[in-house]
Amino acid sequence: MQEDIKERLLWTGAFILVLALGFFAGRISVKIDQVSTVDPIKEVGEIATFVPTINFTSFDKGILYGKTNGKDLRVFVADRMVENKNGSFFIDTNGLPSNTSDTGTEKFLYVASKNSTKYHPIGSKAANSIKPENRIYFISKEEAERKGFTPGSDVK
Repeated sequence: MQEDIKERLLWTGAFILVLALGFFAGRISVKIDQVSTVDPIKEVGEIATFVPTINFTSFDKGILYGKTNGKDLRVFVADRMVENKNGSFFIDTNGLPSNTSDTGTEKFLYVASKNSTKYHPIGSKAANSIKPENRIYFISKEEAERKGFTPGSDVK
């Protein structure tokens, strides 16, 4: 009788072990399926053809050369469309306005921010800290004061 109980316990234990292994194997396969359905991360430089892209390839003697991934992609410089032949284009930058020399503000001596009541000499630390889109320029101290601005501490 004891042999019979030992054999039943052995078979019951084996059955429970098989059930447990089956359960955990199923859980692992579900996790693997969930992971494998996620899209892989693409490496840098791998670009799908349906995404419009511009690749600047070189710059030589004021000419900027580039390629696009489609003939239908339009490239604009300011309000002028650049000719895009078979996915290649070039832009002559020699004719573009420059921010370095001719800004159109050379005749002005003072500047103020539209968010302030003080004006400052052009080139001063305070004047250079004003965001370009907020600048108001004046030819003279008198003009700045006529428009309601007061001199900053850097005005002599």
